[in-house]
Parts: sequence; structure tokens; C-alpha cells
Amino acid sequence: MTPSSNPGAVVIDANVFIALGAREQAKLAVAETALADYAARGWLFYAPGVIVAEVLYILITAEENILGGEPIIKGTRTPVRAIVEIWRLGTPMEEIPNRLPHLTLSQVFAALSYYSDHQVEINEYIRRNHVPDELLDPLVLDL
Repeated sequence: MTPSSNPGAVVIDANVFIALGAREQAKLAVAETALADYAARGWLFYAPGVIVAEVLYILITAEENILGGEPIIKGTRTPVRAIVEIWRLGTPMEEIPNRLPHLTLSQVFAALSYYSDHQVEINEYIRRNHVPDELLDPLVLDL
């Protein structure tokens, strides 16, 4: 993984180190040691002078046996795509749990955060799952 291939990355410039006092420098050195260990485990990308940590989405998962591996809200079968589509229709984020009462507001925010970092992927799922108007029953077209 490289910083340019990871759109959900956070970049921290280690030049900040120079402006810190001795105590803060020691804390940063400990943190950099831990981050190097995480990099060795493949959990994040690390290079001297720059730390790039992959954003972890603890409320989002993708399991091959649920919707073919499409990203979903963990513990549900609700795809991120469904939340994005409701939001795109003009529903404020805070009101989405009223339409999907099994979800919390934090789950909605997690889904939209995931979408922000993975728009191409989620837009492709939306495109694949679009039902053309001519296939819809006329009774549901006016809803």
C-alpha cells in the first residue's frame, strides 16, 4: 500500500517533531516505534518522516457470504449503498435512522464516511443495483 493508492489515508508530517519539546519528542519517538511495528504487521504504511495510517472503518464490513462482499453495516445486511441512496434523495443524515430504525446515527455517519473515501466502488454497486423505471410497477412510481 502506498499513500497515493490509499484514498482513506491520514498523512502526518513528522517535521512537527522539530517544534516539540524533549518530553513531547520522547512521546513521539515511542509512537513512531509503535507505528513501525504496526507497519511490519501490514496494518499501515510507514516511512521515515511520514506516517500514513489507513483509516479503519469499525462499523463497516464486507463478507463474501453477505451480498457477495458488498460493504455493509457490521451486524446487519444493510449495504452502504442503501444509506448513500437515501442521503442522495435529500434525506438529512440525522433523519436516516428514522427511515432505517435498526441503524444508529453513528452507523449512518460511518457509512457516509466510508462512501466519501470509496465513491467509485459504492457508485458501481449503486449502478449495478439500479432498477430501470420500465421494470417498476406503476403503483410504486409515484411514491
